[in-house]
Amino acid sequence: MRRVQIASILGIVAVVALVIASCTPTASTRFTVSLENVSTAPAQATELLDVTPRILVDGQDITSPLSPAVWVVHTGANPLFTSGQAASDALEALAEDGDPSLLVPALQTAAGVKSVGAVNTPEGSSAAGPIGPGGRYQFSFNAVAGDRLSVATMFVQSNDLFYAPGANGIQLFGESGPVLGDVTSQLQLWDAGTEVNQRPGVGEDQAPRQAGPNTGAAEGGTVRLVNDAYTYPDTADQIELSVLSAGAS
Repeated sequence: MRRVQIASILGIVAVVALVIASCTPTASTRFTVSLENVSTAPAQATELLDVTPRILVDGQDITSPLSPAVWVVHTGANPLFTSGQAASDALEALAEDGDPSLLVPALQTAAGVKSVGAVNTPEGSSAAGPIGPGGRYQFSFNAVAGDRLSVATMFVQSNDLFYAPGANGIQLFGESGPVLGDVTSQLQLWDAGTEVNQRPGVGEDQAPRQAGPNTGAAEGGTVRLVNDAYTYPDTADQIELSVLSAGAS
């Protein structure tokens, strides 16, 4: 659990989208990417269990929002985290409270980072906040051959879980040019290892129910793929990440 107090996911109203651009190559490609919460209500809710695509508790359907997200264009390894190592305080802020405001500046000086930003305002809305079922964030950036994309967004009905790609990020260019379309298969659900997990959608120290930010028993673990006693939605039933377009910048 973090030693620094930050805003909880429900208290975030203004995280300024920020782009830190290094020298931009003249032959760069402009990408537009969509991050959507694709969860939908199950047909029936009849028993106490966790199921895809949403979470059921005592037969009640609980919405699974996604937090404001951080995106980063980079070369080399994913700069957001290293599996098997402790999460940074900045990643902890996102994973526990859905707050991307610390992670963006923390990545500015990370090795291989080309540009980084936060997106916090759903498409069609003028107010910042998480996205529920059907909600979508959209962001754009420039990249050149060899660049990769990594993103992170909190699975809000948890203590410290987040969606992100693995160690290499997402390849933006293939042999035939820019990658287009659905790249959700490259996302996984990660455990930041900073706060003890409680049952998803129920835990009193999870963002929608916690008494305040930075609340819950410290775990003192490392970042890893989630592996606990609970059941979580399949990634593709919760989130969709798509490259909508890629053209001359």
